[in-house]
Amino acid sequence: MTSNTTRSTPTPLTVIPLEHQLTDRNGVLNEHAKTTREYRLLALAGQTPPKKGLVHAPVAQRRTT
Repeated sequence: MTSNTTRSTPTPLTVIPLEHQLTDRNGVLNEHAKTTREYRLLALAGQTPPKKGLVHAPVAQRRTT
């Protein structure tokens, strides 16, 4: 994301808890990205507001439950 843009109509960002802090500063979403299957999204413990974390978890190292 960048705060320097020449767009007349900014691209809306995805819904995130503090999105207004980015859009108030003219932040825009430049592109969507995807991670490989080797990454896992998790919730960080003890965070207010809740925050997301991303960990590298290669298939060979994953636990099976």
